[in-house]
Amino acid sequence: MPVAFDAATESIRTTTTDPWTFDHTPVGTPRGVLVTAVNASSSVDRIVGITYGGQALTRVRTAADTAGEPGRTDIWFLGTGIPAGQRTVSVDLDSATTDDFQFVCITLTADADTEKITDGILEGDRANPSITLSYGGRTCIAIAADYTGTASPGTPGADTTLIDDYDHGANGATVVRQTTVGSADFTISVTHVSDDCAFVAAAISQKVDNRAEVSFVEFEVPFPDNRAEVSFVEFEVPIPDNRAEVSFVEFEVPSLDNRAEVSFVEFEVPSLDNRAEVSFVELEVPDTTAVRRAYTVKYYTLKFRRGVP
Repeated sequence: MPVAFDAATESIRTTTTDPWTFDHTPVGTPRGVLVTAVNASSSVDRIVGITYGGQALTRVRTAADTAGEPGRTDIWFLGTGIPAGQRTVSVDLDSATTDDFQFVCITLTADADTEKITDGILEGDRANPSITLSYGGRTCIAIAADYTGTASPGTPGADTTLIDDYDHGANGATVVRQTTVGSADFTISVTHVSDDCAFVAAAISQKVDNRAEVSFVEFEVPFPDNRAEVSFVEFEVPIPDNRAEVSFVEFEVPSLDNRAEVSFVEFEVPSLDNRAEVSFVELEVPDTTAVRRAYTVKYYTLKFRRGVP
């Protein structure tokens, strides 16, 4: 199951309480938590930190409108180690300020931990703020929070669903999500007339498992038998590019020690399918001469334990 929207809880702060706390109850098992914060009174950065069930979130981005009717918008995120069940969101502010806030806690479900793929901000007077988020082929969900100086909150743009909004009287706050998750680049937007604006958006995806089983590799070895069976290889695939660092590979080499240390391998993974062409690999073969040799690899076949979600 790819990343998906789970549940949301809105909390409005109009007092001087610090820290500000409220409870959120997920529907499923949460694999991602976002907290949006819209300050409808000031562009000052008031938030020191946010926790969910005692686990600290990291701020993704913040946007501020500093002129006219000032305001500030944040997105905070946690993608691993998320406790299940009802949990308390705690927002630590820099003081017992009188600033009014809209907070929204959003949980996401997935088959694994989640991560932020990309984000963006818009600041200053504008109508109908929108940001196009590049997914790089990853299946993502986009979340956005908007502050507007208009007398009512904005409304969701195309292919976007309202999570929560709040009318502060002289201005408004709106939080929206991508209606249908997907792997194509997505433009997330809110509709309102031109006025003061602070708009933040982020795309979240399920993390990719960076382990792979190698079934066979053929290369040139200056010994009678020029084939070797590979039993296991572990490497990091830094999406979205197609290069990987190999940390260790074990294989059978006739008449040798049967193990080799791989220092580097470069290959192309076309369209993230399960085959890869290898251009070069350097091995340490502990033979009698202990000589380092470079072997030209002809072909790799990879079997990914988990594909890109």
